[in-house]
Amino acid sequence: MCAMVLWLLLFSYLCYGVVSTPVLSVKNSFKPPYNSAGARRVAFWDTNGGTVVKDNFIQLTPNEGGVQGSLWNAKLNTLQDWEVVMGFVIGKPTNLVGADGMALWYTKTQGASGPVFGSEDNWQGMGLFFDSFDNDGDGQNPSVYMILNDGSLSFPHGQDGNPYIKARCTFNYRTSNYDGQYAAPTYVKVRYEAGVLSVSYDRNTVDSKGSEWSPCFSLPVELPRQGYFGLSAATGGITDYHDVISFQTYKITPQNEKPQSEFQEQEQPEPVLDSDTPPDAANDYNFIASSYKDVYSKVHNIEKKQISMTSKIEKDLQGLTGRMLGIENQASDALVGLTKTIGIISSKIEEGEESVDIFKNDINEVSASLQELFTKLNNVGEKVKETRVQAESLREVNKLKAGVLNDMLSGHSWGFWFFLALFQFFFWFSACFYKKEQGNKSKGYQF
Repeated sequence: MCAMVLWLLLFSYLCYGVVSTPVLSVKNSFKPPYNSAGARRVAFWDTNGGTVVKDNFIQLTPNEGGVQGSLWNAKLNTLQDWEVVMGFVIGKPTNLVGADGMALWYTKTQGASGPVFGSEDNWQGMGLFFDSFDNDGDGQNPSVYMILNDGSLSFPHGQDGNPYIKARCTFNYRTSNYDGQYAAPTYVKVRYEAGVLSVSYDRNTVDSKGSEWSPCFSLPVELPRQGYFGLSAATGGITDYHDVISFQTYKITPQNEKPQSEFQEQEQPEPVLDSDTPPDAANDYNFIASSYKDVYSKVHNIEKKQISMTSKIEKDLQGLTGRMLGIENQASDALVGLTKTIGIISSKIEEGEESVDIFKNDINEVSASLQELFTKLNNVGEKVKETRVQAESLREVNKLKAGVLNDMLSGHSWGFWFFLALFQFFFWFSACFYKKEQGNKSKGYQF
C-alpha cells in the first residue's frame, strides 16, 4: 500500500511537478564564432546573394548600393510555441540616413532572392520588417512592422508596407559611425505563444545583451504550424551595413520564463494530517512524505544533470558540426583540385592527340613529297636514257662524217680536187670581171 502510494506520488511529480526551462533549438539557431575548422559557413542555414559570413557576425549587405543578401534556415521549425532572440547591427560610418532595411521571415517554404528587402514577393507567412527609409514621408522611419501574407499580396514599396501592416512600432535601431567591424548590437525578441505574437526590443546593448526589453507590439495572429525562419536585407541608392550577430530559437514550455542558468528549486509544501488520523496511518503518511521529499531531491538533481548534459551535448554538436563543415570544405577543395588536375590531363591528352594527328599529317605530306620526288627521279632517269641514246646516235653520225672528211683529205677521192679547182677558177673569173667593171666606170667619169 505504501509503495503504491509512493509510486503514484512520483508519477504525479514527473508528469506535473517538473519546473520547465527554455530549451534551445540548435537546428534553428546560430551564434558566433562562425569560422570553426576554417569553414565560413553557418550550420543548418543557407546563404544567398551578397551575404558574407565573417568571424563574429553575418553580413547580409555591405555599405554599397544595389546589394541583396539573405540567410534561410535549412531545417523546418516544428515547435508549436517558440521564441526568437536576434542580435543585429544596422548602420554606416556617418550620421546620414540609411536604406533600405532588413526583414525577419517565418514562412511555409524557404524564400529566394527578390525585391522585398532582399527576398521574394508574395510570400506565405509573416514578414517582420526593419524599414530604415521613409518612402511615404510620414516620418515613421526607422520603424518595425509586421505583415501577414497568404501569397496573394504584393509588397507596396512606395507606401512603406501600407495598407497591409498589422502592427507597428517606431524606434531608432540604426547605429551611427559604424564601420562594418564591431558595434554593440540591438536585440529584438519575437515570441509566439498560444496564437499571440509579441515583439520587444533592447536598444541599451552595451552590457545588457538583451535583458532590458521594451515592448513593440503584441497581437493574436495565425502563423504556419511549421515553417522556415529567414533573414534578408537590401540596399538601393542609399546604403547601410546590415549585420546579424546571433539568432537563437527556444522552445516555449510552461513556467520557462527564466533561462537555464537561473533555475531555482521550488519548495514543496509539508503534508498536513487530520487530528483523528490513526497512528499507523500517520506513520505511513509521514514515511511517504519523507520519501516524497527524498524523491523530489533526487529528481531535481537528475533534472539539473540533464540540463547540464543537454547544454554540453549542444556545444559538442555545434563543435562536431563545425568540424564536419571543415571536413566537407576540405573534401570539396580536394575534389575541385582533382577536377582541375583531370581537366589539365585531359587537355594535355587532347593536345597530344592533336600533335600526333599533326605528326601523321606531316608524315603523309613527306611521303607524298618523296613519292613525287621518286617519280621525278624516274622521269629524269628516262630522260637520261633518251639523252644517252641520242648521244650514241650523234656519236655514230660524227664518226661517219669524220670518215668521209678523212677520205676526202687523204686524196682517195678525185671529186674533192675537181671541186677545189672549179672553185678557184670561179674565184679568178669573178675577180677579173670585177676589175674590168671598175676600169670602165673610171673612164666614163673623166672630162
